Amino acid sequence: MENETKGLIQINIAILLLSMVGLFAKWIQLPATIIILGRVFFASLALLIILKISKQNLQLKSTKDLSYLIVMGILFGIHMVAFFESAQISTIAIAMISIYTFPVMITFIEPIVFKEKISKLNIVLALVALLGIVLIVPDFSGANNITKGVLWGLLAALSFSITAVMNRKYSQTYSSSVITFYECLVSGIILMPFLFIEHFIIQVNDLLLMVILGLVFTAIAYSLYTKGLKYVKAQKAGLIGTIEPVYSIIFAAALLGEIPELRTLIGATIVVGTAIFTQLKIRNN
Repeated sequence: MENETKGLIQINIAILLLSMVGLFAKWIQLPATIIILGRVFFASLALLIILKISKQNLQLKSTKDLSYLIVMGILFGIHMVAFFESAQISTIAIAMISIYTFPVMITFIEPIVFKEKISKLNIVLALVALLGIVLIVPDFSGANNITKGVLWGLLAALSFSITAVMNRKYSQTYSSSVITFYECLVSGIILMPFLFIEHFIIQVNDLLLMVILGLVFTAIAYSLYTKGLKYVKAQKAGLIGTIEPVYSIIFAAALLGEIPELRTLIGATIVVGTAIFTQLKIRNN
């Protein structure tokens, strides 16, 4: 098997696994903060084992790097909690559509961080993506669960976008697995106080699902994606990733009975179409 083919298979399996993550927001009957705490705890353990087996160096090169990784970990935690809040309050389709505004957000954040010019095309793409979001919002009342879900989803997209840009800066120094390990570790630390803030009872079923979420759908999924990137260009991997919302909507419909309304599907088509166009534009640059 050619290396690129192997890499493409690994990335597609990773995307398939990640597209099912939203289901756990519905299956696990716990607050989003506790679910994510469990997720990153088990993911950190699994990643630590993977890193030790592969003999990767976990030592950071400077205190500045540690500071950045702490910020990235906090943002990563916000991203995951916001996504699960969005899925729990509204539907998985709404959460996924909202979060997939991140490719457009990145095209604005990257020029600011790397001191590049923002193109007019990026502004047009942002407006088109905004149109897709407006279509799925039934009204702009803060009391509406769909509206709340969209707002949480947009927060997840924004925090992920900033993390992704920071990852780009540090991916030249550390492997993706090392970065993900520290992000999960920091996220777990900042979420620990919620053990005493939230009111919840963990059932055995919830605990098992969190173990599966952390091991299979986080550690293994991200490791597969990282391995695939050795043979597949990041732009191509990003383009493949735009199929994730489609998978998520199909899984939610098949396993949870969440059938999106027509306006939601139209909004999804616009947002995902914008994400695909953005990835193609990046690839051709």
